[in-house]
Amino acid sequence: MFVAIEYPIIAIDPDISCFDQQRHKEHEPVFPVESFRTFFLLEESKKDVFKKFSIYDQINNKEEKFISLFRIVENLVFVESVYVEEKLLSSSLEILKRELTNKGVKSRIVKKLFGRFLNVNKQKINAESAINQFLESLNEELYNNISHIKNSLPKIVKLRNDITHCNSYTIVENEIEKYILILNYLCTLLLWREIGLSDHHDFNNLHKYHRYRYIRKDI
Repeated sequence: MFVAIEYPIIAIDPDISCFDQQRHKEHEPVFPVESFRTFFLLEESKKDVFKKFSIYDQINNKEEKFISLFRIVENLVFVESVYVEEKLLSSSLEILKRELTNKGVKSRIVKKLFGRFLNVNKQKINAESAINQFLESLNEELYNNISHIKNSLPKIVKLRNDITHCNSYTIVENEIEKYILILNYLCTLLLWREIGLSDHHDFNNLHKYHRYRYIRKDI
């Protein structure tokens, strides 16, 4: 299981016996040392996400832990798109700029207006769609093994919204634990991706770890 305190490390799964841990260690691919370098070259805000994950994963309150892990996932899958391709919009605005200037509109007003146009053209893809895009970007074998996670996303997002906006909500027994497990798994994949571990053996087999057994298809 991947955790982060001062730097990223791979910790041994506590649910595996010492004998199995040693046997697994002997056959697992060598951990790429360059990932440590990649970590230290990350922006401080990204490093901070690793530390937050380590802290949030220890929270006892289920609702708080759920919301905290969701925030990390949302942060790491953030995708911004545009309504109109930026080059096309900019060229069109240049034409409009000349027309407005010719009609006596002050340049500072035109500049401010164009800034508004460019900002309004941007849109943030909602969390559910962004998470789906991330899952679909995974290699085919891994995606096929965990694609069923997508079925839980609408309920996870709804629960996040209900908790955040203080709406009334009910949770079936063990349901929030399942959602927390899914979010923890997604956090781990996303954090590993940040340090270039997307092709590592454990990245593609993390869902087989005992800790994540309840999100496997065969359980």
